Amino acid sequence: MNAIALQLKRVSSAALFILLMSIVGMMKAQNISFAEESVKALCVANWDTDNDGELSYAEAAAVTDLGTVFKSKSNITTFDELQYFTGLTSIGSFAFYDCFYLTSVVIPNTVTSIDSCAFYFCLRLSGIDIPSSVTSIGKTAFYYCQNMTSVFVRPINPPTLGANAFRNVKNHIPVYLSCGSAQAYQNAPGWSEFINYIELCPGNITVTANNDALGTVTGGGSFAGGETCTVTATPNAGCFFAYWSEDGVEVSNEDSYSF
Repeated sequence: MNAIALQLKRVSSAALFILLMSIVGMMKAQNISFAEESVKALCVANWDTDNDGELSYAEAAAVTDLGTVFKSKSNITTFDELQYFTGLTSIGSFAFYDCFYLTSVVIPNTVTSIDSCAFYFCLRLSGIDIPSSVTSIGKTAFYYCQNMTSVFVRPINPPTLGANAFRNVKNHIPVYLSCGSAQAYQNAPGWSEFINYIELCPGNITVTANNDALGTVTGGGSFAGGETCTVTATPNAGCFFAYWSEDGVEVSNEDSYSF
């Protein structure tokens, strides 16, 4: 069990007013903030339905097929914002084919299939997190993604694999699985080629405040192995948040801390 504690200190009400204004500003944001301009440009060119030069969360969620918009685009390196494309049920064939410099992408948890050649020859892809919704991965989907250092596979039941789905991916890299599912993967066609399975089993996170009179904390509970936990501190009037600590060691000075 991990215990996370916070420290709160008193300050003037003016500082609290600034904090509240910042929170309101963040809540009003409706457009996706892209890490990479080249990715944003492709998304805006294809799916900006209101022609405002931005892609909103709603516009992303309305996309049901990526087509070949990103195929062979050597100028994109990260596309973690794909997670907001929640209208997708598949990563289609050749969707990211030959995206040689792509290192990171986050698949939305609405996707049920990763089709053939979807990430074929994404040579610099560092890893992939396969959502629990995925039931099938097509042939050569991750062919020659040889620089992957880990794979997270969330489904309890192994997705069916097409021929050579992970061809030339190193078989000794850690493959992280849901608790209790390793045996099924070790016996499943295609998956049995990997030799380093690690089960991620649930754990509990406890959050406490050093003084309940100064503020409140939320975010504790039971979490699956590998799942992100976000804890949040809310100072009372006349107080401000100082830091989070774990076992007496300061780990973050952000009021919202994810780990």
